[in-house]
Amino acid sequence: MAAKMETTSADSAKFLCDQVNRLIRGYETAHVSVQVVTTVVPDNRSQTGSRIIYVAFIIHP
Repeated sequence: MAAKMETTSADSAKFLCDQVNRLIRGYETAHVSVQVVTTVVPDNRSQTGSRIIYVAFIIHP
């Protein structure tokens, strides 16, 4: 059986966690691999001048 990879992204870690849980709900947890990458990007609209983008790479059967 070949593995599949899906990606999802969010502006909030909580929302990303909810999305990942929704995607992997039907799979056996021993067969799922999740890698999360965070990136800081400039954003002139925010007070800090930057924002964090969370991206999850999910590998499953």
